[in-house]
Amino acid sequence: MNKRKLSMPKTELAKIKDEASRWVILNEKGLTPKQEREFSEWLKLNPKHGEHYARHKSYWSDMDRLAGLQLYFKKNVDPDLLEDEVLPHTKKRRIKPLITAIAGLAACLLIVFSISYFRLDRSLVEPTLADEFKIERIQKLELEDDSTVFLNRSASIVTRYSSKERLVILNSGEAHFEVTKDFKRPFIVDVQGVKIRAVGTAFNVHYDYNKVDVFVTEGTIAVQSPKTKTNQATKESIVEINQQVIVSLDHKKPKLEVNTLQEKQIEDMLLWKPQLIDFQNTPLVQIIDEFNRRNDIQIIIQDPDIGDIRISSVFWSDNLGGFVRLLEARFGIVARNRDNQVITLSRS
Repeated sequence: MNKRKLSMPKTELAKIKDEASRWVILNEKGLTPKQEREFSEWLKLNPKHGEHYARHKSYWSDMDRLAGLQLYFKKNVDPDLLEDEVLPHTKKRRIKPLITAIAGLAACLLIVFSISYFRLDRSLVEPTLADEFKIERIQKLELEDDSTVFLNRSASIVTRYSSKERLVILNSGEAHFEVTKDFKRPFIVDVQGVKIRAVGTAFNVHYDYNKVDVFVTEGTIAVQSPKTKTNQATKESIVEINQQVIVSLDHKKPKLEVNTLQEKQIEDMLLWKPQLIDFQNTPLVQIIDEFNRRNDIQIIIQDPDIGDIRISSVFWSDNLGGFVRLLEARFGIVARNRDNQVITLSRS
């Protein structure tokens, strides 16, 4: 048999590689329930899909630790590095090819970095104020039923799964749930007696002292207010996609209010979820504005001229610690952390 007939056409192989690369990036960002289903179907279509996905995932992990290198390499190698007139004659032939090879390697790395996405999770150099920036990251948890929950800073949950239900207790803060369908076991989030019931959907819950704020990004949920002071149960309210429900925690007279949200409102309310943000030759002041939009912890520039520094790189929106360590290491900026609430930047 002709072996060439068994080989995969180059166009089909290239398509699989492109799709695998796309799924790696989407998984890094976090898949929606719809994307989870599409990803699962894609893996089932062809054994090669899983093989190339795993390979690209490995590439990503290897490159991840090199994030930010594009800020350190010069685009053009200094010609003096290739000058060998001052070298002894016996060393000319060995050193010049070596230096040329190193320069070529640096150029190749630059090409790779220019077309790849990276997380800046680890600094390439020792930070000068590393201990100041142990800033908590947004957590992404995979639950035992393959549901996913993103926990905003200071949020905490407890899971209590049984054969009849999947119960998650939100003790504090804000969380976004992407629920795997299981018609036999409803998914229930309990916040101070407020019950949010779903089968397979996506929704956001924010517990804020005397109220619970819930909005739906996919599917439908049912929300029940806590029992009244007389221990009287309340009826469930159905909340659909793009709707918000605000539940008062006044146990004397629980109040449930349903509103319809615009897509822009939902987008703004989910800015806290980690995303890759790409900057190309962007002034630092604009980059900081984008970080401040997406985080409760705010960055303040104390020396105005710092804001004119231009940076080209890709960052995770919640990685404030890695971002400011890069500024310290690369640009000689002094960053100070005030109780993990405010970060100030000034010249050294």
